[in-house]
Amino acid sequence: MKNKRGQITFFVIIALVVVTVVLMVVLLNQTKKIEKHETEIDKISSFIYDCVKTVGNNAAYTIGQKGGYLYLPDENVVAIYVEKNQTNIPSKEMIEKSISQYINEELYFCTKNFIDFKDIKVIQKEINTTTEIRENEFFVSVNYPITIEKNNKTSYLQFFNVTFKVRLGFIYGLAVQLAHEANKESLCVSCIFDIAAKNNLTIDIITRLDKTIIYSIIDHESLINGKPYEFIFGVKK
Repeated sequence: MKNKRGQITFFVIIALVVVTVVLMVVLLNQTKKIEKHETEIDKISSFIYDCVKTVGNNAAYTIGQKGGYLYLPDENVVAIYVEKNQTNIPSKEMIEKSISQYINEELYFCTKNFIDFKDIKVIQKEINTTTEIRENEFFVSVNYPITIEKNNKTSYLQFFNVTFKVRLGFIYGLAVQLAHEANKESLCVSCIFDIAAKNNLTIDIITRLDKTIIYSIIDHESLINGKPYEFIFGVKK
């Protein structure tokens, strides 16, 4: 009897060990799947953030080349802020909307329907961006609802917030000031160069044959793709 009891006890212990090992293997596999899923989510999130940064920089560059406009009015080559005492200066709110619109339209082309992520189903909804221009930077909040599905697991991403170190508020304010000063009879050129020197700027002024004065404000403290940020506008007398 003792031998039989000993055998039974032995087999019970063996069974418990086997069950324990099986459970540990199952749990370990589940943990690895969860960790892999979370890693894939992190990769998609980082990918979207990189796209927001790229497209946001391109938006800033584009509106800088067009004096704050996304699409120039009246088929002009340069944004004309003042013409024959009539002002046509975009408001800060208009520039914010232009940046948001650019991101809304161009971000899809960067994410490319997530074709680089194989074996993952990514469902994307409409992009809605809000932009805030500050004195020494601008901030974008991109509402981009994303659903990620793989191995019967579903995850969600939505808001992507990025701050760009471009002194857009300061440059815009200076552009408005220069436009109003340029419309006066006498323009204090030395004053302009003093402002530039104090703020690490270069301000180029070109007068065209049609008496249009083109201003190019180049900010050496704000870099877009490694190059100083440029904001261009014109005044026509």
